[in-house]
Amino acid sequence: MKFFLLGNVRLVIMFWVFLVGGELFFEFLIHIFKSDGIEKNLLAIMVILFLSFIYDALIIVATWNSANKYQGKKIWKLLSKVIVIIKAMTWVISIVGLVFILIQNPNFVDLIISKL
Repeated sequence: MKFFLLGNVRLVIMFWVFLVGGELFFEFLIHIFKSDGIEKNLLAIMVILFLSFIYDALIIVATWNSANKYQGKKIWKLLSKVIVIIKAMTWVISIVGLVFILIQNPNFVDLIISKL
């Protein structure tokens, strides 16, 4: 894990396999469970979202560090960092949005638990 987070994986693999591929994987899982009914699979969807938040945080750090070590064309280093910044911003916005929902609706957790 330390090797991975320090950016010791080649940028092309980190970006396409872990950043893009990981995003597609989690989106695919959520789509599968949503298509079968959100209320029916609410717990599974929540677990997937939680795991994707943790995964995103790790991938953001690892991809940034991998880009710092990249020795090829500077455009790929720059573009990967721009994508990582955008991903980090959407990650933070999602967390803030979730906190806002929880603050505005104190019974939100009870509502979710009652649906399980």
